Amino acid sequence: MPDKVLAFYIRLSSEDRDLKTNALKNESNSVFNQRRLLQDYYDTHESLHGYKVIVFCDDGVTGTHFDRPKFDELIEMARNQEIHCIMVKDLSRFGRNFLEMGNYLELILPLYGVRFISINDAFDSDDYLGVTGGLELALRNLINNMYSRDLSTKVRSAFRTRNLRGEYWGGNGFYGYQVHPHNKKRLIVDEQVRDIIVMIFESCVAGMTTSEIAQMLNDMGIPSPLEHKRRNGGFYNGVVKEETGIWLKGAVRKILTDERYTGKMITNTRETEEVGKPKMRSLPRDQWIIVPGTHEAIISEELFRAAQNALQGRIRNVNKNTAGNRANNLFVCGCCGRKLRKNPAKEPHLVCPKNDSIKGAECAGIFVNQAHIEQAVLQMLREQSRSFLEQHCLMQACIDKKLSSIQTELDANTNMTRRLQSRKAELYEQYRAGRISREKFADIQKTDSEKLARLSCRAEEIKRLLVEHYESRGNLAAGKRTADQIILLKDYDPEIIRNFVERVRVYPSGEIEIDMRTSSGFAFVTAS
Repeated sequence: MPDKVLAFYIRLSSEDRDLKTNALKNESNSVFNQRRLLQDYYDTHESLHGYKVIVFCDDGVTGTHFDRPKFDELIEMARNQEIHCIMVKDLSRFGRNFLEMGNYLELILPLYGVRFISINDAFDSDDYLGVTGGLELALRNLINNMYSRDLSTKVRSAFRTRNLRGEYWGGNGFYGYQVHPHNKKRLIVDEQVRDIIVMIFESCVAGMTTSEIAQMLNDMGIPSPLEHKRRNGGFYNGVVKEETGIWLKGAVRKILTDERYTGKMITNTRETEEVGKPKMRSLPRDQWIIVPGTHEAIISEELFRAAQNALQGRIRNVNKNTAGNRANNLFVCGCCGRKLRKNPAKEPHLVCPKNDSIKGAECAGIFVNQAHIEQAVLQMLREQSRSFLEQHCLMQACIDKKLSSIQTELDANTNMTRRLQSRKAELYEQYRAGRISREKFADIQKTDSEKLARLSCRAEEIKRLLVEHYESRGNLAAGKRTADQIILLKDYDPEIIRNFVERVRVYPSGEIEIDMRTSSGFAFVTAS
């Protein structure tokens, strides 16, 4: 039975695909062909027949970084001496980062005693025992690194070119449009909902609010965009806010502000922040690519502009009339999270605005006297403040004692780490001078590395605890200041209370919950 393990490492990413057709630029890079090449090399080299073969494959992962699931598993097994040889089609399959590749080939893998074979580069680390892979290997790694960055620039350029042509690139169309069955880059109107979209725009121009339009659509039994997509077999990756797929005013507003309904294709609204990283950033409108006439318009340009004017005019009026009340309103619906709206009356009450668009919603039970609930909140804050001040001194003493203990452990950890790191350099000098064997050096290095890893892990935990306790002490001081100020309050003052309170959740049962701001130093408060 073989007592050594040989790992085939296979990687395929979007870097290997053609920018226009999305097909592989070089079929030899496919997972199947990489594996066949590795297997053929293994079969024709008898020196490898004593190894047991296992396969690791990262499919769809870039080579510009080493944060890959199967790669991490491969290196972990190598670190634990469970893998003795790694074989790849070429160096670019292992990675495209010049500095990291050199680190793995010249330091990490030799230290673990792992042989490395790159077939197309004619590289076998057993041929370079005690020396580096030479200038040719370094140049290959550098070229792979530069290739990846150059390709990123080409990809961006290709995306921009297709965006300038007004092509559509998406698995599904958006509400109102479908992907053309014979040309996936074109959109055609979804006749099932054409009239609905026109009705939404005309209703807005006629003076209806987005809430009123949403309620009208729900009363008519018209499926929401999400429900329409589900019924027509489309996929949906967003967060579903409403399980029943009902119309909400946010969905109506999204349609009313989407200029694509006038026949324009709008792209280049976001871009990646860094090569090989998935994080995106939004771009300002002046950098968007807007191409008119790419698909049939559902509404005219004039109707769209009229709807925008109606929306903006309504927003200005709402802001002018209710800005002060909304800014100081801390009360939200405990069921759906929307801000409660004041219902003008002799004695003002707070209600959930969801009732405007959905009849019979669970939020309908929320109808509370504003003055009464404000006094209830003030009373809860006063009681919490008194309780907090009574325990303040005891909590401060406990935190200070724990901080002292944590700091002592961190100092001991730091001293031990420094000693092991110093010995690491000394051991390497002894190994280079021939005073200790490679096996002994590797054994000691492995033991010390494991100790350092444990110390480093524990140091991170200690530092985290230290930060948490310092934050607790800071929160305690902030809490005392908050409690002192609340005790002095005579009446409910929203401008002052909002400095401590993030929001107040109100439930149909009459129960209320108060979310305190982090800076207040107070915890979450519940009462009924």
